[in-house]
Amino acid sequence: MDTLRLSSENPILFRPPRRRGVFLHLGVALLLIAGAAGGLYFALGEQAGAYFLLYLVIGIVCLLPLPLVLYRGFALFRAGYLLERDGLRLRWGLRSEDIPLHLVEWIRPAAELGINLPLPSFSVTGAILGKHDVPDLGPVEFLAAERENMLVVATASKAFAISPDDVKGFLKAYQQVAELGSLNPIPQGSIVPAVLARQVWSDRVMRFLMLGGLVLTVILFLVVSIAIPNRSAVSIGFSALGLPNEPVNPVRLLLLPILGALTYAADAIGAFYFYRKPNYTAIAYMLLGAGLLVLVLLILAVVIIL
Repeated sequence: MDTLRLSSENPILFRPPRRRGVFLHLGVALLLIAGAAGGLYFALGEQAGAYFLLYLVIGIVCLLPLPLVLYRGFALFRAGYLLERDGLRLRWGLRSEDIPLHLVEWIRPAAELGINLPLPSFSVTGAILGKHDVPDLGPVEFLAAERENMLVVATASKAFAISPDDVKGFLKAYQQVAELGSLNPIPQGSIVPAVLARQVWSDRVMRFLMLGGLVLTVILFLVVSIAIPNRSAVSIGFSALGLPNEPVNPVRLLLLPILGALTYAADAIGAFYFYRKPNYTAIAYMLLGAGLLVLVLLILAVVIIL
């Protein structure tokens, strides 16, 4: 039973089964990192040509899905279903849903509904996410980790498919709060990543920081791309004695814009996570600002190296 008592009113936090999903996402992330590192390593050891481009493409292709895999793994690790006397709160990464208890029509195991409950596309263990229109049930949003022991929470407008690790404990707790009745229903609320993205874009500071990061990343790629053909070798970094390292193939400079883009992407994900909390907007600004600073420093580093 994976539950946790919270506050004096004793709401209960039910976690989804996480072990298999976390290990799966961690394993995929490590494979992508290994593929990206291998591709970049071999690319940096090649002269400009077909093999250089091949290895570089392999490295970039492995890097592209990495933020999504890491986000899904982190979202699963932090996911939970908070059941209290006045409502049910669903949390999964950037997605959150607050449902007043009186709007919950019923909660039943999916296996007992007598209907086929198709999963959203690209569902994997630890990340059964998305929406699906189900005959006789209507729109269903999935916020689940595993199909086994899945529960369906029905409301007047839509249903939610969840997967608490302790199904019996969750149903028992829901029966208890339903019998007690709600004294002060929680406000109904919903945060959807797409809506959050529009809110972020409408914020002038966030929009400036995001566009600034994109522009600086492009500038960094252009500066490196222009510099490589004009140099036969470059010295990157310094030895322990403070002397320049031995000159190396200039194509290794491509590592800088790649690292800069990855750093900024990680900062952007963190900024989105904090921006959805009213009291943490300043942290979102600082994260994106730190990403901009890294890009500026990398551009200066390339200029100094050349």
